[in-house]
Amino acid sequence: MKRVAIQGGLGAYHGIAAEQFFKNEDVEIIPCVTFRDIFTCIEKDPNVVGIMAIENTIAGSLLPNYELLKEYKLPIAGEHKLRI
Repeated sequence: MKRVAIQGGLGAYHGIAAEQFFKNEDVEIIPCVTFRDIFTCIEKDPNVVGIMAIENTIAGSLLPNYELLKEYKLPIAGEHKLRI
């Protein structure tokens, strides 16, 4: 089973993106309050993967999330575009 940390609760857009990205796998969603919480969750358990938005059509680039990627130096494994 793929364990995926997301910002938001069950049914959030990040969870939908996780289920679509890992469509051929069983997915356990790990809800996180903040985007930073995704990274701390991964640090605690390296078997967890994270999904987070880095751009959206309303806000544009989510610069704080780019900063988190730089700070934690975790690899990016893929991308998924979710139409809202």
